[in-house]
Amino acid sequence: MFPRTYFGTEIFPKGEIRFENFCLRYRPDTPDVLRHLSFVIKPGEKIGIVGRTGSGKSTMMLGLLRIIEAWEGRIVIDGKDISKLSLEELRSNINIILQDHFMFTGTVKENVDPTGSHTDEQVEEALKLCGVWESFTKDGVNSHVAEGGDNLSAGEKQLLNITRSLLNPKRVVLIDEATASIDFETDAQIQKVIKKQFADKTVLTIAHRINTVVNSDRILVLSKG
Repeated sequence: MFPRTYFGTEIFPKGEIRFENFCLRYRPDTPDVLRHLSFVIKPGEKIGIVGRTGSGKSTMMLGLLRIIEAWEGRIVIDGKDISKLSLEELRSNINIILQDHFMFTGTVKENVDPTGSHTDEQVEEALKLCGVWESFTKDGVNSHVAEGGDNLSAGEKQLLNITRSLLNPKRVVLIDEATASIDFETDAQIQKVIKKQFADKTVLTIAHRINTVVNSDRILVLSKG
Protein backbone atom coordinates (compact mmCIF):
# COMPACT_ATOMS: atom_id res chain seq x y z
CA MET A 1 0.00 0.00 0.00
CA PHE A 2 2.73 2.45 0.95
CA PRO A 3 6.21 2.50 -0.59
CA ARG A 4 8.88 1.06 1.65
CA THR A 5 11.41 3.54 2.96
CA TYR A 6 14.06 1.26 4.41
CA PHE A 7 17.31 2.84 5.48
CA GLY A 8 19.61 0.29 3.87
CA THR A 9 18.69 -3.17 2.66
CA GLU A 10 15.67 -5.20 3.70
CA ILE A 11 17.22 -8.29 5.27
CA PHE A 12 14.25 -9.95 7.00
CA PRO A 13 11.86 -11.03 4.21
CA LYS A 14 9.75 -13.39 6.37
CA GLY A 15 10.05 -12.48 10.04
CA GLU A 16 10.85 -15.85 11.64
CA ILE A 17 12.56 -15.35 15.02
CA ARG A 18 14.49 -18.07 16.85
CA PHE A 19 15.77 -17.81 20.40
CA GLU A 20 18.43 -20.50 20.82
CA ASN A 21 19.58 -21.14 24.41
CA PHE A 22 19.55 -17.35 24.82
CA CYS A 23 20.98 -15.95 28.06
CA LEU A 24 21.42 -12.31 28.96
CA ARG A 25 22.90 -10.49 31.94
CA TYR A 26 23.50 -6.80 32.52
CA ARG A 27 27.12 -7.21 33.67
CA PRO A 28 29.58 -10.10 33.79
CA ASP A 29 29.42 -10.18 37.60
CA THR A 30 25.60 -10.32 37.83
CA PRO A 31 23.19 -13.26 37.46
CA ASP A 32 21.43 -14.00 34.18
CA VAL A 33 18.27 -11.95 33.70
CA LEU A 34 17.14 -14.27 30.89
CA ARG A 35 18.12 -17.91 31.21
CA HIS A 36 18.35 -20.38 28.34
CA LEU A 37 15.36 -19.19 26.33
CA SER A 38 14.66 -21.45 23.36
CA PHE A 39 11.58 -21.03 21.17
CA VAL A 40 10.54 -20.20 17.61
CA ILE A 41 8.21 -17.44 16.45
CA LYS A 42 6.76 -18.21 13.05
CA PRO A 43 6.53 -15.59 10.28
CA GLY A 44 3.47 -13.42 10.79
CA GLU A 45 2.73 -14.68 14.30
CA LYS A 46 1.39 -12.35 16.95
CA ILE A 47 3.08 -13.10 20.28
CA GLY A 48 2.01 -11.58 23.59
CA ILE A 49 4.66 -11.41 26.32
CA VAL A 50 3.50 -11.06 29.92
CA GLY A 51 4.98 -11.43 33.38
CA ARG A 52 5.47 -9.62 36.65
CA THR A 53 7.68 -6.55 36.94
CA GLY A 54 11.28 -7.72 36.75
CA SER A 55 10.44 -10.99 35.00
CA GLY A 56 12.54 -10.10 31.95
CA LYS A 57 9.90 -8.91 29.48
CA SER A 58 11.55 -5.66 28.42
CA THR A 59 14.98 -7.29 28.67
CA MET A 60 13.94 -9.56 25.80
CA MET A 61 13.46 -6.48 23.65
CA LEU A 62 16.85 -5.13 24.71
CA GLY A 63 18.37 -8.40 23.56
CA LEU A 64 16.52 -8.37 20.25
CA LEU A 65 17.80 -4.87 19.53
CA ARG A 66 21.27 -5.68 20.91
CA ILE A 67 21.12 -2.84 23.38
CA ILE A 68 22.45 -5.57 25.66
CA GLU A 69 24.48 -8.32 24.01
CA ALA A 70 23.80 -12.02 24.58
CA TRP A 71 25.85 -13.68 27.30
CA GLU A 72 25.22 -17.11 25.84
CA GLY A 73 23.19 -18.51 22.94
CA ARG A 74 21.82 -16.41 20.12
CA ILE A 75 18.82 -14.89 18.37
CA VAL A 76 18.32 -15.75 14.70
CA ILE A 77 15.94 -13.84 12.41
CA ASP A 78 15.27 -15.39 9.00
CA GLY A 79 18.42 -17.47 9.28
CA LYS A 80 20.63 -14.54 10.25
CA ASP A 81 22.41 -14.51 13.60
CA ILE A 82 21.70 -10.96 14.75
CA SER A 83 25.06 -10.74 16.52
CA LYS A 84 26.71 -10.90 13.09
CA LEU A 85 24.74 -7.92 11.76
CA SER A 86 25.68 -4.29 12.21
CA LEU A 87 23.46 -2.39 14.63
CA GLU A 88 22.23 -0.24 11.74
CA GLU A 89 21.26 -3.29 9.68
CA LEU A 90 19.42 -4.85 12.60
CA ARG A 91 17.57 -1.86 13.98
CA SER A 92 16.63 -0.35 10.62
CA ASN A 93 14.77 -3.56 9.81
CA ILE A 94 12.59 -3.62 12.93
CA ASN A 95 9.63 -1.38 13.79
CA ILE A 96 9.61 -0.33 17.45
CA ILE A 97 6.56 1.07 19.22
CA LEU A 98 7.24 2.12 22.81
CA GLN A 99 5.29 3.45 25.77
CA ASP A 100 7.28 6.69 25.66
CA HIS A 101 6.08 8.58 22.62
CA PHE A 102 8.76 10.26 20.52
CA MET A 103 7.19 13.46 19.22
CA PHE A 104 8.87 16.70 18.22
CA THR A 105 7.68 20.22 17.40
CA GLY A 106 6.36 20.29 13.85
CA THR A 107 3.45 19.05 11.80
CA VAL A 108 1.69 15.71 11.98
CA LYS A 109 3.22 14.80 8.62
CA GLU A 110 6.73 15.64 9.79
CA ASN A 111 6.24 13.42 12.83
CA VAL A 112 4.88 10.35 11.05
CA ASP A 113 6.94 10.75 7.86
CA PRO A 114 10.22 12.33 9.02
CA THR A 115 12.03 11.41 5.79
CA GLY A 116 9.38 13.10 3.61
CA SER A 117 8.99 9.91 1.58
CA HIS A 118 5.20 10.06 1.21
CA THR A 119 2.64 12.41 -0.27
CA ASP A 120 0.11 14.27 1.84
CA GLU A 121 -2.55 11.93 0.45
CA GLN A 122 -0.63 8.83 1.53
CA VAL A 123 -0.11 10.22 5.03
CA GLU A 124 -3.81 11.09 5.28
CA GLU A 125 -4.75 7.56 4.22
CA ALA A 126 -2.41 6.06 6.83
CA LEU A 127 -3.89 8.30 9.53
CA LYS A 128 -7.37 7.12 8.53
CA LEU A 129 -6.32 3.46 8.59
CA CYS A 130 -4.96 3.98 12.11
CA GLY A 131 -8.17 5.64 13.27
CA VAL A 132 -6.66 8.98 14.25
CA TRP A 133 -7.53 11.20 11.27
CA GLU A 134 -10.62 12.65 12.98
CA SER A 135 -8.35 14.36 15.49
CA PHE A 136 -6.70 16.41 12.74
CA THR A 137 -9.43 17.22 10.22
CA LYS A 138 -9.15 21.01 10.72
CA ASP A 139 -5.56 21.41 9.48
CA GLY A 140 -5.03 17.89 8.18
CA VAL A 141 -1.47 16.62 7.85
CA ASN A 142 -0.24 20.14 8.62
CA SER A 143 -1.77 20.08 12.12
CA HIS A 144 0.67 21.31 14.76
CA VAL A 145 2.36 18.92 17.16
CA ALA A 146 3.96 20.44 20.26
CA GLU A 147 7.28 19.26 21.69
CA GLY A 148 6.76 15.80 23.14
CA GLY A 149 3.23 15.80 21.75
CA ASP A 150 2.06 17.80 24.75
CA ASN A 151 -1.03 19.01 22.87
CA LEU A 152 -2.16 15.44 22.14
CA SER A 153 -3.72 12.72 24.24
CA ALA A 154 -1.76 9.57 25.08
CA GLY A 155 -3.94 7.61 22.67
CA GLU A 156 -3.41 10.09 19.83
CA LYS A 157 0.34 10.01 20.34
CA GLN A 158 0.42 6.23 20.28
CA LEU A 159 -1.74 6.07 17.14
CA LEU A 160 0.68 8.50 15.47
CA ASN A 161 3.53 6.18 16.44
CA ILE A 162 1.67 3.30 14.81
CA THR A 163 1.04 5.44 11.72
CA ARG A 164 4.78 6.09 11.50
CA SER A 165 5.41 2.33 11.47
CA LEU A 166 2.67 1.76 8.90
CA LEU A 167 4.29 4.26 6.54
CA ASN A 168 7.71 2.64 6.97
CA PRO A 169 6.81 -1.05 7.29
CA LYS A 170 9.22 -3.71 8.51
CA ARG A 171 8.65 -7.44 8.74
CA VAL A 172 9.26 -7.53 12.52
CA VAL A 173 7.39 -5.23 14.93
CA LEU A 174 8.26 -4.86 18.63
CA ILE A 175 5.69 -3.24 20.92
CA ASP A 176 6.81 -2.56 24.49
CA GLU A 177 4.10 -1.52 26.99
CA ALA A 178 2.67 0.76 24.30
CA THR A 179 -0.75 1.05 25.93
CA ALA A 180 0.28 1.11 29.60
CA SER A 181 -0.89 4.70 30.15
CA ILE A 182 -3.99 4.46 27.97
CA ASP A 183 -7.60 3.74 28.97
CA PHE A 184 -9.13 0.36 28.12
CA GLU A 185 -11.28 1.70 25.28
CA THR A 186 -8.33 3.31 23.49
CA ASP A 187 -6.23 0.21 24.19
CA ALA A 188 -8.87 -1.91 22.42
CA GLN A 189 -8.86 0.50 19.46
CA ILE A 190 -5.08 0.30 19.19
CA GLN A 191 -5.12 -3.51 19.32
CA LYS A 192 -7.71 -3.55 16.55
CA VAL A 193 -5.53 -1.30 14.38
CA ILE A 194 -2.44 -3.44 15.01
CA LYS A 195 -4.29 -6.67 14.22
CA LYS A 196 -5.61 -5.33 10.92
CA GLN A 197 -2.75 -3.16 9.65
CA PHE A 198 0.09 -5.49 10.69
CA ALA A 199 -1.70 -8.72 9.76
CA ASP A 200 1.24 -10.05 7.72
CA LYS A 201 3.95 -8.91 10.15
CA THR A 202 5.59 -10.75 13.03
CA VAL A 203 4.52 -8.79 16.11
CA LEU A 204 5.88 -9.17 19.66
CA THR A 205 3.83 -7.26 22.23
CA ILE A 206 4.95 -6.76 25.83
CA ALA A 207 1.98 -5.88 28.01
CA HIS A 208 1.06 -5.46 31.65
CA ARG A 209 -2.64 -5.99 30.86
CA ILE A 210 -3.67 -9.47 29.75
CA ASN A 211 -6.51 -7.88 27.74
CA THR A 212 -3.90 -6.22 25.53
CA VAL A 213 -2.57 -9.57 24.28
CA VAL A 214 -5.56 -11.86 24.75
CA ASN A 215 -6.07 -12.15 20.98
CA SER A 216 -2.44 -13.05 20.26
CA ASP A 217 -1.66 -16.31 18.46
CA ARG A 218 0.39 -17.34 21.50
CA ILE A 219 1.20 -15.83 24.88
CA LEU A 220 4.65 -16.18 26.42
CA VAL A 221 4.68 -15.95 30.22
CA LEU A 222 8.02 -14.98 31.74
CA SER A 223 8.87 -15.61 35.39
CA LYS A 224 12.30 -14.72 36.75
CA GLY A 225 13.84 -14.98 33.29
